[in-house]
Amino acid sequence: MTYQGKLKQVDLGAGAWVLQTNDGENIQLVGDVPARLAGCSVSVQGREVEAMGFAMTGGRIVEVSQISER
Repeated sequence: MTYQGKLKQVDLGAGAWVLQTNDGENIQLVGDVPARLAGCSVSVQGREVEAMGFAMTGGRIVEVSQISER
């Protein structure tokens, strides 16, 4: 599945990556996320996983397979 939005780094605990979609949903990202893309509009390919998130996003969690700047 492909997700698009703005990439943010959340400073809770060990830190987390969150994709804020254009409709305001926050999706926690797990996997390899390049720090250089923080604050950028990105396209993320990945799959939704069943897991407990620690970033307090209250939303879905997606395991990243590929991420690129838009």
